[in-house]
Amino acid sequence: MKNRKLSFWMTFVFFISLTLTNAFAQGSSQSNEIEIVFDASRSMLENAGSTTRLEAGKQALSLIANQIAPDAKVGFRAFGMTPVSGNVKESCQDSHLLIPIGPFQKDALIAQAMALQANGNTPLGFSLQEAAKDFSKGSEVKKTIILISDGAESCGVDPVGVMQNLKAQGIDVLVHAIGFDVDQDAAAQLKKIAETSGGTYADVKNAGELNKALTQVAERAQLLVEPNKQVGPHELNVLSPQNGGKLIAFSDPQVGNLIDGASNDPGKYAELNVNAEGIFGFKDGKTATISKIAIPIFQTESINPKKVEISVSETSPTSGYKTVGTFEVMNLAFAENPYQEFAFDKPVKAKFLKIKILTFQDETRSWGRISELRAIGTVNNS
Repeated sequence: MKNRKLSFWMTFVFFISLTLTNAFAQGSSQSNEIEIVFDASRSMLENAGSTTRLEAGKQALSLIANQIAPDAKVGFRAFGMTPVSGNVKESCQDSHLLIPIGPFQKDALIAQAMALQANGNTPLGFSLQEAAKDFSKGSEVKKTIILISDGAESCGVDPVGVMQNLKAQGIDVLVHAIGFDVDQDAAAQLKKIAETSGGTYADVKNAGELNKALTQVAERAQLLVEPNKQVGPHELNVLSPQNGGKLIAFSDPQVGNLIDGASNDPGKYAELNVNAEGIFGFKDGKTATISKIAIPIFQTESINPKKVEISVSETSPTSGYKTVGTFEVMNLAFAENPYQEFAFDKPVKAKFLKIKILTFQDETRSWGRISELRAIGTVNNS
């Protein structure tokens, strides 16, 4: 009898242990998928501060793209690009998956965002229905939508009802919604969409607030590079003359002002032509490992840099260069830190770094102004 009891309890303990092990294994293996759903309806052409809502949205997406962890699983969908005139039905079914959910494609997200045109309706409900299909199936997948919209549903499909139906079918999709310069009715609808899904809602009025809200939502969705992975404990501005940085070659002598070490000083800048470039070296001619580039915007102006190309060479100041990033600078002056940071997918090694100014904020300009450039990293011993 005792042996039977012992056998029973051993079997029971084994069963419980196996159950708990499976539960922990399922919890730890849960994958995280995120889709950004962006409103490109005609109303996005209206102004929000000094720029249109559409341009502010593009810049916010570009900035956040440079902060997303390279191993994140991200997709991108946009709606409202088809003109309404004479084509209302098509406009109300205009929701396109521009980048399928998968390993993050930074350059593709920036390119797709910059190419958006605002023309049509606001098919919120239809877009949420379609977006729910973009995720991998199964409860082990955490599904999150980051929704950016400047208006309420305009095609007759109840977006709140869509979220309720998904939940009734056992499809859990979390929606973090951002209302961009919306009226009260649109704010109420977007907030209800988020609340129904268990997500959050943020109301923003201008480009600066949009950028801040998008960053906060991305952090909530565990999209961003962890802070301790962005800058190592011994990293510094390897271009600063105080840290051994020096100008090697240039198309214009003013390029030297980009590394004069004048921290947070808007009075230090270079006036450069489009395609101006400079080549920089590091302390004692050594190789540096660079994790990110930082470019300051002290005041919103058309002469600020917009597209900046960074190339590196490990061999010679005149050859062996490979492009490691083309960065889109937002035309916004952030109060706490004027430096906009652009992290590389992986730290890059360089004996020489080349910066090239591709365009300014007013892309018709042949010249503009850029202040001190920083390259954050470490100088190697050999």
